[in-house]
Amino acid sequence: TTWNADRGMGRRNQPSVAVVQFERPLTLPPKTQLKVALRMDGGVGMLGCCRLSITRQPAPAAPPIDHAAMLSLQTPAAERTPEQNAAVFAAWRSSVAELKPLNEEIDRLLKSAPQATTSVLHLREREPAHRRTTHLLKRGNWDQPLRKIEPHVPAALHPFPPDAPRNRLGFARWLASRSSPLTARVAVNRVWQAIFGVGLVETPEDFGTRAPSPVYRELLDWLAVDLMDN
Repeated sequence: TTWNADRGMGRRNQPSVAVVQFERPLTLPPKTQLKVALRMDGGVGMLGCCRLSITRQPAPAAPPIDHAAMLSLQTPAAERTPEQNAAVFAAWRSSVAELKPLNEEIDRLLKSAPQATTSVLHLREREPAHRRTTHLLKRGNWDQPLRKIEPHVPAALHPFPPDAPRNRLGFARWLASRSSPLTARVAVNRVWQAIFGVGLVETPEDFGTRAPSPVYRELLDWLAVDLMDN
């Protein structure tokens, strides 16, 4: 999913409760085990810890009291931590009718907090009309330019898509395309090295002819394909 639990200024990193209903009720035989997989594809605000419960209620709803307060109330008042007392107080404050105007004022002030409207330019690609002219250099000498050349990729690798833009975006798409057999292999080899200490290819910086051939080549290929598929 691409949703997250960020509730804005003043309410970040607080426990949340979500109630989700199936489109159709499940009919399960006894001793059935359910396997739930959560995919957090948003990139930010991911759930650090979650607890799942199942009910047979026809119209389930989230409890009116915050879950953290409910857990804190299970601890005797004299033994509660400052965090638990704060959770109980917040639940009490939000449930007292006399404090409703104050709670609404708090919400208004939180929503009126200044937003980040400024940004810092880290990198900007030149427009085609102002792109720098590049030449092939004789023996790499900057003061001996030969013919003018256009952005391209080594001919020994898979061809650059003819309809792709000749810029950083086009190069990134070429690099990460399924036609590129090298990028995914290098990526999963680095992950393997981070976990096991040694990569399937022992030289993660060198996949060339001087690199030792991997013993488990089929495993490396399978991991690379699985990375691209998922």
